[in-house]
Amino acid sequence: MENLNRMLLFAKVVESNSFSETARRLGIGKSAVSMQINRLEDELGVKLLNRTSRHLSLTEAGKHYYQNCARIAEEVNFANEQVKSLKDEVSGILKITCPVGFGNKVLVPAIKEFLTEHPHIEIELDLNDENVDLSKLGFDLAIRIAELPDSSMICRPLFDAPLVLCATPQYLESNGVPTSIEDLNNHLWVLFSHTPSRLKYEHNGQEYIINTKGRIKVNNETARLNFVLSHFGLSLMPIYDAWESIRKGKLTRLLENFDLPSVPINALYLDRKFLPKKITTFLDFTKNFIQQQGWIEKGNVS
Repeated sequence: MENLNRMLLFAKVVESNSFSETARRLGIGKSAVSMQINRLEDELGVKLLNRTSRHLSLTEAGKHYYQNCARIAEEVNFANEQVKSLKDEVSGILKITCPVGFGNKVLVPAIKEFLTEHPHIEIELDLNDENVDLSKLGFDLAIRIAELPDSSMICRPLFDAPLVLCATPQYLESNGVPTSIEDLNNHLWVLFSHTPSRLKYEHNGQEYIINTKGRIKVNNETARLNFVLSHFGLSLMPIYDAWESIRKGKLTRLLENFDLPSVPINALYLDRKFLPKKITTFLDFTKNFIQQQGWIEKGNVS
């Protein structure tokens, strides 16, 4: 049994590429992890890992051994999750990574209700605008916005979030209300780092080019909204980000009759034999939660 535990530990070290990160996830000391790997190497009589102060790498023997350890770890997880799924109540720790803006506006409220309904589950939420590695960092689930690159992960669409064009009443009073797509070339924008400086739109079969210009460019949805609310210009943003401010009259929607694009919101998880019940239950709950929001009538729940 001790040897099996060391094999599983070895797989975790390889996947996180760090003794410290493995120790943190398991809630044990780094020295305890190192000692168990040393004992495993002594038992096998071969070196599995090359260690430096900053880097770990697999030896040739380690590469072969890891393949078997990873397979065994997958079978152990598969057996555990199958047994857990037989219980009526979901339990365990669910680790999620999500962009900051969507997380604060949508996912945090959903999680609060989910935890209330499921008292035996714990959630670790990482709000991060970077595309982190699920396997290396031990995440069960990632929420991603916009089109996805080719990936070995499984993608489950949540919904398509329409983009809305907004500005404050104060900004519009000072700068005029755009009544056509061409008018947008004459306005200041709060620019977003993921948005090109030239926007292309098609309406009634005609293509329009908008040259966006502005005094501020940000890489965060919350910052974008703050600058728009401070009258620095208009912006194109997801409906969930602007909805509350629109409802309270702090923002005015513009060109509502024009077809504006949507951004897909997807959930990603690693391909595995058996998807844990905690993941499927959370995804079903989140999709249902989104359907109940006031702004979803403008969106498309997948």
